[in-house]
Amino acid sequence: MPNLTFEAHSTDYQPTQSLQELVDHHFFFLKVGPELTFRMREAVFALAHIEAQHCNPQSSELISTVNQAMNENPEHWKSYYQGDEKTIEHLKHYSYSDRIRYYWSATEIKTALQTLLTNIDNAQLPDTIISQYFSARQFGDLQGSANELIQDHIALCINRYYSACGYPH
Repeated sequence: MPNLTFEAHSTDYQPTQSLQELVDHHFFFLKVGPELTFRMREAVFALAHIEAQHCNPQSSELISTVNQAMNENPEHWKSYYQGDEKTIEHLKHYSYSDRIRYYWSATEIKTALQTLLTNIDNAQLPDTIISQYFSARQFGDLQGSANELIQDHIALCINRYYSACGYPH
């Protein structure tokens, strides 16, 4: 159907080659959602691990704050995750459905996130620590603000979509 354009609704977590094949078959609208917030969670949790190991100021306690918010308000995840307690705790953090995305706007999490970003920005972190958690960055380009590290990590996902559509990034 050469004169039609299609929309691919949930293209999250697809290999770049699969995205390219969709574009080749006139699926020009590739919608992505949870993969972006999944990448954000990866970056924020990486920063929280860096903070726990290498920052001296008062810890943000970001991960425990997220856990508490999710446990106190389970409506966004409870019907999505099944299994024993250990499995559910794992899924709450690492599931592809990324139910954490519904909690980032909670006041206590926003406060913990801001504390985390401030702690990371004020720390003198060696390149080797940044490289450990953000290995997609090039050597020589490892420094940056906490926000830049998060944005760069999310861009890993976005850049795949640009590539699939034939755009340089």
